[in-house]
Amino acid sequence: MKSALEYLIGERIVDLSTGISSVYPLDNTTGDPVYTSMMVYTRIDFKNYNLSIFNNHEIIGPNNNSPINMTGEKVISVEENENEAIILLEKNDVIKIDLRDSAYNDPEAMCLYGPNNLCVVWN
Repeated sequence: MKSALEYLIGERIVDLSTGISSVYPLDNTTGDPVYTSMMVYTRIDFKNYNLSIFNNHEIIGPNNNSPINMTGEKVISVEENENEAIILLEKNDVIKIDLRDSAYNDPEAMCLYGPNNLCVVWN
């Protein structure tokens, strides 16, 4: 297996949502919010897996589809190299994750959770 994302091939998206994550430095004893980082993340739930993406990423539809319209789509293929990960869906929608060092917003780029306590972290 070249990439742990290959577990997702054949899986259908059950839910796709975005949110805001806050990161506080461990050495900040003052509680001063100026040291807090806020970032947008995306969570994609599949029947058997969950993928949380914290790095810079794009969700691209050939017809400028809303990400909410990706619910029910099946993962057709995945590609990953040191710079990016690409998830291709059956209606040619694409999820592109930037894996370059400069794209990190959080301690990890993304996390994949699945059956049998599967936990894969890109960091």
